[in-house]
Amino acid sequence: NFGPEQSAAFAVGLKLFSEVMIENRKHPVFAPLREAFKEFMVGLKKGPAA
Repeated sequence: NFGPEQSAAFAVGLKLFSEVMIENRKHPVFAPLREAFKEFMVGLKKGPAA
């Protein structure tokens, strides 16, 4: 588990990264990350595995 400061840093970093990725979704630099990032976000939204 992350502490409060790590959780905040993670949330801000993820938000900034995802916004840039979405705005530039057709840029080839993001091609290798698209599917992995999508899977990561689905898992993150589901929460921890029981």
